[in-house]
Amino acid sequence: GTPGGGDYQQKLTHCQLVETGDPESDAEYGDAVELLESKGVEISWGDDFGGDEETLLASHYDRPVMVRRYPAAIKAFYMQPDPDNPDLALAVDVLAPEGYGEIIGGSQREHRLDVLERRIAELGLPAERYWWYLDLRRYGSVPHSGFGLGFERAIVERAIRLVDRAEKLQLGDGLLDGLRLPAAEPGARERDL
Repeated sequence: GTPGGGDYQQKLTHCQLVETGDPESDAEYGDAVELLESKGVEISWGDDFGGDEETLLASHYDRPVMVRRYPAAIKAFYMQPDPDNPDLALAVDVLAPEGYGEIIGGSQREHRLDVLERRIAELGLPAERYWWYLDLRRYGSVPHSGFGLGFERAIVERAIRLVDRAEKLQLGDGLLDGLRLPAAEPGARERDL
C-alpha cells in the first residue's frame, strides 16, 4: 500500500496557491497595476515591478503585501500557468514596506516535461543549459511548489518593526539598549543598513 492509503497520485493532481483572504494584505497583479496607475506611475499590464513600484505598493498597505497571479510572460519558465487563465502564473511575491521590496517569491512549479520544454523554447532559452532540470521532470516528478526567501531583508524588516513597536509602546527601559538600527527610509535596501 501507499502511505496514508488510497491513490496518492490522485490526491496530488492539483495544488492551489494559498491566498490570505485578507484584502488589506493580498492583491492580484492586475489590482496592483491599477493602484500604481492611480498613484501616477506609468505602468501597463504585463510590465514587471521594479524596486520603486514594489516600495510604493508595500507603503500603500503599510504591512507586507502578497501580490499574486503575475503575467506568465514576465515570470520564470518553471512557474506553472494558472489552469483558469494560462496568461497568468501561479506565482506570489511578498513585498515588505519601508523600501525593502520583495522579501519572498514563490510559485507553483511546473512538473510537466512537455510544458517546460515548450516554455524554454518560447522564451528562446538554450535548452542544453537546462538538461539537468528537465531530467528531474523526465524521470519522475509530482505537483509541487517552491519559494525563495531574501533572508537578510526579512530579518531586518522584522527587527525594525519590532523596534518601532517598542518605541511606540514606550518599552525603552533598557530592553533595546545597544540595538542600533538606522531608521528605514523609503528606498532603503539591506546594503544601506
